[in-house]
Amino acid sequence: MIRVGALFALALSLISCDDDGISGDGNGSGASCYDGACATRDIPFSDAIDAPTLTDVTLECQSLSIVVLATATDPQGSSNLQDVIQTIGVFPNVECQGAQIIVQDDFAGSGVEESFGDAFLAAANQALYDQICACDSWPVQVQLEDADGNVTSGRVVARVTR
Repeated sequence: MIRVGALFALALSLISCDDDGISGDGNGSGASCYDGACATRDIPFSDAIDAPTLTDVTLECQSLSIVVLATATDPQGSSNLQDVIQTIGVFPNVECQGAQIIVQDDFAGSGVEESFGDAFLAAANQALYDQICACDSWPVQVQLEDADGNVTSGRVVARVTR
């Protein structure tokens, strides 16, 4: 009898989690999993008038991986962002604790969305893949720099798309 009661309680908790949006259906209706625990900044943001401005960052759930996409602008134009390595760190949890999964790339130009590639393959960390893809937002750390050495750095909430 105790096992039946425990199974019933587990089933009830899973149903209630789905009803309040903790798990997503993978079709763009994920939960708002991030609760503000990481002191994130609002997008768009820039640290100085001459520094790059982050205008968008997305974690895209693809069938085999999480791909990081970002867009930034620079007041000095595209050439000031090209050939400068940018860094985005995906946190392993919504509390921003633990080692970030780092991806790096340069921007093709100011205002142009750039794919930073795979943060990780689903097969390498299925639990984290499932957790991110069940959400509609996830915290990341960005470090942007332009050719003049102007820096924008901080934690933001990335959109999660499917």
